[in-house]
Amino acid sequence: MTPAELNIVLKHFLFEAKKCDGGDYPSSTLYDIVAAVQSYIRYTGKSVNIFEDDDFEQTRKALDTCMKEKAAMGLGISNRQSAEIITLEEEENLWKRGVLGSDTPAVLLDTIFYLTGLHFSLRGGQEHRSLRLFDNPQITGPHMDSNEKRFLLYKEEVSKTNSGGLKSRKSGPKIVRAYENPDQERCYVHLFEKYKSLCDTSSTKAFYFTPLKIRRPNQWFSKVPIGHNTLQNFIKRMCSAAGFRGKRTNHSLRATSATRLYQMGVDEQQICEQTGHKSEADRTYKRTSDRQKSDISNYLYGKVRKLADQPLTTKLDQPQDDQPHTSTQEDQPHKLTQDDQPQRSVIDDSTQNAAVDDQIQVKLDKPLQVENSRNQITINFNIK
Repeated sequence: MTPAELNIVLKHFLFEAKKCDGGDYPSSTLYDIVAAVQSYIRYTGKSVNIFEDDDFEQTRKALDTCMKEKAAMGLGISNRQSAEIITLEEEENLWKRGVLGSDTPAVLLDTIFYLTGLHFSLRGGQEHRSLRLFDNPQITGPHMDSNEKRFLLYKEEVSKTNSGGLKSRKSGPKIVRAYENPDQERCYVHLFEKYKSLCDTSSTKAFYFTPLKIRRPNQWFSKVPIGHNTLQNFIKRMCSAAGFRGKRTNHSLRATSATRLYQMGVDEQQICEQTGHKSEADRTYKRTSDRQKSDISNYLYGKVRKLADQPLTTKLDQPQDDQPHTSTQEDQPHKLTQDDQPQRSVIDDSTQNAAVDDQIQVKLDKPLQVENSRNQITINFNIK
């Protein structure tokens, strides 16, 4: 069946679909049916997207019309509960309770699953199952960046937002780094190296392997991949073991990754690079530095660049001896006038998801460095 033929079939199906008792389907069910068809198409390896391709414009219009009609009839979108995120406090609990760690094969396996999903913002199902550890792996490294920091590199293959077709050529696959953490106990790079070294190198086409019942000094895992159903319930099982309430699924890791970065005020472009979501067209012309990519890992580890705890003051060069220092004209704080206008402003405040980085042109005899902080807001003035 060609895309044009499928478009006609789906359009008529949406208008005519009824339950066995003759009742109408809720709008969410109609959407799920189309999504299921799209999932099957992707499974067959065809680069067809019902929700984006021009060939399916009539299907999308029919779906939109039907959903609005059902909503007007009181058969709107159901209140489906989304997967809840895992907070930093809850993650700390997982480590303290021994749910995360590296002392046993089972715990190490759970930890690798958790950190892989968190640092690479993977979707709960297919993206975990399609990972390979040895045979043409998607995760490679450790590599070294320009600042001599080690990191793992994840290169996406086919995904929900990257079907591999012509439209994907412009944006390309998601490529994400996970940097080393000085806290070796919880460092993803360190634990990944340990996990990989304890797996059978002849194992292919899988990433997660069943722990051996009797572990050996240099091998903790068998050649048998973790089953589909077991893999699907990793996070649910781990959170239940820690006594967490609410809906927790593998998708919670992806939601947690995006939420932590958003709450830290990370630029939208960097969040999209991390998750693989599409963004504005101008992101094609933006570039992120190694420092920014390294900061992403720090945010996901729960590490934040510390802000000064001092009141709003200017820090000038102080005398090195204990003699009283007599203020000079050079030591006096510069009083800004209306002519001293900020040239650039970027906000970063944990309460407003905003940092302030103002550059102001002021005529002084010599450069003056000002480092200020108040109420968790850092202001850096580059005064000339």
